[in-house]
Amino acid sequence: MPPIELDAAGRIRAVHCSSRLDYVDFKPVAELDRFYRALTHFDRMCRSPEFEIRFRLDPGDLVMFDNRRLLHGRTGFDPAEGLRHLQGCLYRWRRAAQPVSGPASRRRMMGGATVSFLEMKHGTREDYLLLDQSGARLRSRTARRLLAALGKLDHSLAGYKVSRLEHSLQTASRAERAGADEELVAAALLHDLGDELAPYNHAEIAAGILRPYVRAEVTWIVEQHGLFQAYYYAHHLGGDRNMRDRHRAHPWYEACAGFCENWDQASFDPAYPTLPLGHFEPLVQRIFSRAAHDPRYVAPPA
Repeated sequence: MPPIELDAAGRIRAVHCSSRLDYVDFKPVAELDRFYRALTHFDRMCRSPEFEIRFRLDPGDLVMFDNRRLLHGRTGFDPAEGLRHLQGCLYRWRRAAQPVSGPASRRRMMGGATVSFLEMKHGTREDYLLLDQSGARLRSRTARRLLAALGKLDHSLAGYKVSRLEHSLQTASRAERAGADEELVAAALLHDLGDELAPYNHAEIAAGILRPYVRAEVTWIVEQHGLFQAYYYAHHLGGDRNMRDRHRAHPWYEACAGFCENWDQASFDPAYPTLPLGHFEPLVQRIFSRAAHDPRYVAPPA
């Protein structure tokens, strides 16, 4: 069975990728060479984060897909971290004559009900109540999306001895073992989350994610950690390593300097006993299940 199956018109009918399908018929050497080069390229595409979506299933979740059009798999699982149960089933259905496409079909895939307006200024109260309900469902899964985004950092930033994910986990592990509170541990875990999308101001992205849920001190530390980290390398590249001193009089200067010295800059050691992502999932769920902008959490000290 070919990895990519075409119909009579040369259009893609199905994609097959499984170790059970690795058998190859006898072919001329030149043809086999082209086949394996193409197969290697296809395998790299399948494993590339660019074409990959990772997410966590919670109890009661259901995922449906056409397994002839969507490659799928599961990440590794450590039984020591808890139990996992997945129930799979197959459903045979008649393939539609036309592929799903266009705005109307996309609206159906999104759940049916949509607003009445084409411009926001024409929206009604009913429209915005509908969007508020939709937004509430989206916000309720913030922790899940953050954990999935962290998982994708396992492939980022070549050159270091650890991946960006391992660095994040190691930073959080050091913070937890040093007795840091949950908000600081969450900050240590998420501090580099924006690095792939905003390499020049990733700290601002991470701080923006945390800001509605944690105290102002934690947000400030994350927002400034990129500047404070420059202390360790800027002078090697012709820069000013003391740029952080512009904040010397700030009440949280020492806290940010300690965050970087003790946890962030020290967390590139592949031999360190780093805690797994699953260890931090309950903490992330607790922090991001809070009511956003709740004064009990985000208000600055009096």
